[in-house]
Amino acid sequence: MSDDGTSTCPAPSADLAEIRRFLIEAGVAPERVEGLDTGPSLRDALLEYRLLGNEPRRTLAETAERFGLTTDELRDIWVGIGMPAPADDELVFSATDDDVLRSFVAARRLFGTENLVRFTRVFGNAVTRITEAAFSLFTMSIEDPLVEKGASDLDITLAADDAVRTMDVLPDLFVGLLKRNALHAIRRLNAAHGNLPTHDQLLITVGFADLVGSTLWTTRQGPAELAQAIGRFEEIAQASLCGPGRLVKMIGDEAMFVTVSATDGCRTALAIVDAVAAEETLPDVRVGLATGLTVALDGDYYGVEVNRAARLVTSAGPSQVVVSAAVVDAVADDQLAFTPLGPATFEGLGTEHRFAVSRRARPA
Repeated sequence: MSDDGTSTCPAPSADLAEIRRFLIEAGVAPERVEGLDTGPSLRDALLEYRLLGNEPRRTLAETAERFGLTTDELRDIWVGIGMPAPADDELVFSATDDDVLRSFVAARRLFGTENLVRFTRVFGNAVTRITEAAFSLFTMSIEDPLVEKGASDLDITLAADDAVRTMDVLPDLFVGLLKRNALHAIRRLNAAHGNLPTHDQLLITVGFADLVGSTLWTTRQGPAELAQAIGRFEEIAQASLCGPGRLVKMIGDEAMFVTVSATDGCRTALAIVDAVAAEETLPDVRVGLATGLTVALDGDYYGVEVNRAARLVTSAGPSQVVVSAAVVDAVADDQLAFTPLGPATFEGLGTEHRFAVSRRARPA
């Protein structure tokens, strides 16, 4: 304040005034714009409007009563989908959230609360990953280049709005992908189940593909180059899957995959090695494979064979695929050759007989 009581705060820039005008014309409630004096804060208000609208927000207790849930149940659902736990008096829940909660209540009658909350947690993690990937796609391919060119806050806001509005196509995209993936996953899981008495265990082959010397390699990469290289590695792992297989997850610079048969596991591993070797931007890769009963839970896999594959990959050399004796016994492909590597001792597993797998040379 000046001596005469007038404000000495700088007037908002013409750019910010244009952004405010754009937000209000787009439909954002004026009271949500008041007090916001930076481009990022105004873009955040626009983002919230595009995704959740201007509807009044409700508290945890009000929303729980609305859907016949306890506040603890609603809090578990909310945290499960990746949201921070709301305070009791916080106005959080909107009409957009009602569709999610309505679906939850309907499905709870069939599956039970505990099982459904666990599924919600898996679903929330998957959606969070998709959302963060979409954000990275926008910032790296659109926002960062605009900033480098000296674009104004208004230009960035307009680009961000265009990107957010493309999310209108996502419901149809999700439904189509869910149906296609459901068919593939159910067929794969039924094949892995075979004649086992329950569905919590599956007979599968587990593989880990690990980039060799990646710690030193990552320090030599810039953020953009590293993201592109790891993305390429994930793309290779996905494209190399043989038979009804699945890329389970990326663990940093390591890929975990499963196949129904040991033969497909070996073929996948060799395909990954060949594809990575052809990439100038990637270091060598090594792969470990094990086969047997695993526990399938919430879209992931657990058990001794998972641990075995994780240990075997650490004993492999560059561009080498190391497998357990059970893999050798289960493979039905005379084009694959196995070379004994001698036993190795792993903590928690004892002594393991290891074999290197390769393609058998074809006669001239």
